[in-house]
Amino acid sequence: MGLGPGIAQSLAGALLATWLLQLGLTWGFAAVVRRRLQQRPALASPAPVAEVVLCLRGVDPSLAAALAALGAQSYPGVWRLLVVVDSRPDPSWAVAEQQLGALEASGRARWLAARMIPLAAKPELGSLKSASLRQAFGELHPSTELVALVDADAVVAPGWLAALAAGCGQAGVGAVSGNRWYEPSQAGVPASGPGLVRAIWNGGALVLMTVLGIPWGGSLAIRRDLIEPSGWRQVLATSLCEDTALPGPLASVGFAYQFRPELIALDRDDSLRLGPLTR
Repeated sequence: MGLGPGIAQSLAGALLATWLLQLGLTWGFAAVVRRRLQQRPALASPAPVAEVVLCLRGVDPSLAAALAALGAQSYPGVWRLLVVVDSRPDPSWAVAEQQLGALEASGRARWLAARMIPLAAKPELGSLKSASLRQAFGELHPSTELVALVDADAVVAPGWLAALAAGCGQAGVGAVSGNRWYEPSQAGVPASGPGLVRAIWNGGALVLMTVLGIPWGGSLAIRRDLIEPSGWRQVLATSLCEDTALPGPLASVGFAYQFRPELIALDRDDSLRLGPLTR
């Protein structure tokens, strides 16, 4: 049985409306990116003392490259690295420990110091990552002024940390983030079907997150002096996602979140792997 004329016309109208909506959102995204790139903030001098927090569970295929990229940061100020692992038996502990040692021994680590700590306790509510971040925020170095979050699948550019600090240095801006961009094809090798599906999904998600002002925790920084007053750390006690829980607390203390296109991180994973829902 075919569709009646009325149903077919209604379906065509709905598809056209959806296409026009997506077109409008994409246009809005392009306008935001163009404007922000034309108005890139300058990094203050002296640069704020920074601390990068990396939460690990399992060995991501990009972990070694992600740690090497952190070691190659061209940040002009003092910064430290804090790695929180779900537990010492977790396979990522040995891999990260070996990689950090190799980077420091070869002189390719530009951080002042790097620490690894296990998650002290599994949360009764909220996600493991939120619990790891809450613990990390309680163990920051006393001199830390800027806290940056990064994911193990984000291979960041050498100027990543400097761009985060410059973004957070703007008046009224308390936190900034980029997003991820999936690029599964490389060196002339075409992307797999699953990798292509995720890349297409990512394109749409990037547009919506930017237009709706939703942060991405895989490449994010916040002023250290706003974490406690805003209540964000307390919100994390019951949150499944650390990033979507941030704009509200920031707004409550008079600060805004801002997307920065120069902070988009490349991810070449060519799969549709699903991580644990609690991470």
